[in-house]
Amino acid sequence: MSRIKVKLSLFLDSEKTADVYYNGIYIDNKPFKGTSISTRIYKETLEVESESDSIGTLKNTVDDIIACVEAIRKTLIL
Repeated sequence: MSRIKVKLSLFLDSEKTADVYYNGIYIDNKPFKGTSISTRIYKETLEVESESDSIGTLKNTVDDIIACVEAIRKTLIL
């Protein structure tokens, strides 16, 4: 069976900001059947990788990650 992998890179203004996003996203990084998620910071870049057996599950995972990123972004603006 083939696996599908996606990598998201968020280029932020500082390592401190990357750390805020990391902590906000990392909470949701629980592995579940057929899907894995890893998150790491490299300088001011946050990288999130997810891999799954199912394109639908992977799409839902990416949608959730983007929703978390958007919620964090809106919170930081306030």
